[in-house]
Amino acid sequence: MDTPGPQTEALLSVYRTAFKHSLQSFCLLEKIDNPVGTATDFRFLLTTSAFEQQLGIHQPEGKTIRQLVPPVEPQLFEHYERVALTGQPTHFEHYVAALDCWMAVSVFRVKQEAPYWIGALFDNITQRKKAENQQAYLLTLSDALRPLADAEQIQRAALHCLGQHLQVDRVLYAEVEPDEAHFVISANYVQPPFPQMIGCFQLSDFGKTPDSQRLGQTLVLADIHQVDESDEHLRSYLAAGVVSIIGIPLRKGGRWVASLTVHHGQPRQWTAQEVALVEETAERTWAALERARAEQALREEDRRKDEFMAMLGHELRNPLAVVTNTLLLLELTQGADSSLSYDKAVRLMSRETRHLKRMVDDLLDVGRIRQGKIKLERKRIDLGELVGQTVEGAQPLYQESNRQLLAHLPFEPLYVEGDTTRLAQVVMNLLTNGAKYTLEGGHVWVSLEAQGPNALLRVKDDGIGIPEEEQAAIFEVFVQGNTSLDRPQGGLGLGLAVVKQLVQGHGGSVAVYSAGPGQGSEFRIELPLTRVSAPPAQRPAQTLSGSSRGRVLVVDDNKDLADMTARLVEMNGYEVHVRYGGPEGLEAAESLRPEVILLDIGMPTLDGYAVSRRIRSQPWGDHITIVAITGFGQEADMQRSRAAGFDEHLLKPVDYSLLLEVLARSIPGGHTA
Repeated sequence: MDTPGPQTEALLSVYRTAFKHSLQSFCLLEKIDNPVGTATDFRFLLTTSAFEQQLGIHQPEGKTIRQLVPPVEPQLFEHYERVALTGQPTHFEHYVAALDCWMAVSVFRVKQEAPYWIGALFDNITQRKKAENQQAYLLTLSDALRPLADAEQIQRAALHCLGQHLQVDRVLYAEVEPDEAHFVISANYVQPPFPQMIGCFQLSDFGKTPDSQRLGQTLVLADIHQVDESDEHLRSYLAAGVVSIIGIPLRKGGRWVASLTVHHGQPRQWTAQEVALVEETAERTWAALERARAEQALREEDRRKDEFMAMLGHELRNPLAVVTNTLLLLELTQGADSSLSYDKAVRLMSRETRHLKRMVDDLLDVGRIRQGKIKLERKRIDLGELVGQTVEGAQPLYQESNRQLLAHLPFEPLYVEGDTTRLAQVVMNLLTNGAKYTLEGGHVWVSLEAQGPNALLRVKDDGIGIPEEEQAAIFEVFVQGNTSLDRPQGGLGLGLAVVKQLVQGHGGSVAVYSAGPGQGSEFRIELPLTRVSAPPAQRPAQTLSGSSRGRVLVVDDNKDLADMTARLVEMNGYEVHVRYGGPEGLEAAESLRPEVILLDIGMPTLDGYAVSRRIRSQPWGDHITIVAITGFGQEADMQRSRAAGFDEHLLKPVDYSLLLEVLARSIPGGHTA
């Protein structure tokens, strides 16, 4: 073989230099022929600088792998030897434990006869493997959290996944109290013998280190000994076994609500990937907890609704049964049964009808208030006078049930801006509630006083009381203290929900206080007082004369209801005419020219809206007061009736005292036939 000349040597030197400084990590290896029974080894013939830097090997040429990297895994030599002997190239991924890194390795044979040479290309894939590992962890975490519905189980699962993945001594999820001075830990992941950390703790016990989390900043400490803290605070950490920390604060709604914290008993340099992983775990844990709590709230709401619907059927059927049985008995006996006089039958049915009406009103009011569809007609009213009138109206209920209702009201007026009807409803609901939940012979006390800028109304009883755990939810919809079938009093449990929503609509507040079962209860309502000014002058009542107070036309396709309405109006001195359909009503309106038309809306052929619009389109229809008498009571229905030309909108069953007020207002001077 010819010896290379100077020019060739110079060219080879250039190639070696270029090869040596290549950015590709590469080595050329020679298989050593060892005696049978001895371990396989390879000698480095040539390496690039990138190879030496990546693997931390200095000037390896001439040395063997076993000399430079003693703890090499057997699988690596198996790959190399197979390529050297067969000439079949291979590619594999290999973890280098001594360097804590992953390499993608491509191996191929360079020299075809012994001693065999092989080339190996290396690519550091540590970041990719870590990303894959992190993604696999997050998938595992999601799979672990997805089926869980219990908050503590969610915390335990998340902490276990993170602790196992990071191989740390402890992971905990701390919920921060609203005062941001205490935190509560209910679940830990610990690696024995590391101590558990469960309970309520003061943040001040841990010095200044929680301050960054309070501001929403992640806390990363490699060694607690290097923190500028007092010895006392340092001992708090060390007593808990903490040397290195990752603390991830969770701020929601402008408040620090929780932290996910990783503790290790030895100093540890946390990587950016590890910190990011803990942050992601904290967010996912929070999201899972919020989902579980929302689902629990929905389940509780569904449970309450189911109980409410069962109770609704029970409560509606009771008064219906009384009315039905009373009517049946009257029909069978022709009113001749001495045990059921006419007066008693009327009294029974009136009472049960009023009870039904209150329940239906509560149902409708709750729906309308929650949707913001009740408009409060505010004016200045004397709250003391309103409470006094309502107490007087509730006295028969108390006398009938053998209970005492006592009131202590101020002599001086207490003025508030409010809706008279709705505030009276609030007071009556509380008084009705007091009668229900006070035992026979019991007492309910009502008091009213000024307290600072507010009027304070108290309704106190010596009744059955309210358990502490039920007081927070007593004003919620579908909540009633006792929903069992043998509960002592009926009702839908909506009255207090209506009270709360109406009081809040007036800018006030309502609260309940009870020492517990058998200790009675007290409801307190505060409403803002208004500045005192001269009361508005009352318009003097007008005296009516003549044989008729005015002409009224009743139009309704329900013949029985139309006739009954007409008779009740007629008994109050009005001339009344009845029609049972839209076309007939329109014809009568033109021929009779009544002052007031009581008009049903839901009629076949020609509905009330169409009748009203046609009347308003006539010159003679401008001065007629048209009153809707209907079962459609949503705000949209009222808007539609106004648009069709109706002046008033009354709901069935009609409150006849209110109807008479409308008639008196519409025909103030009366009418002479």
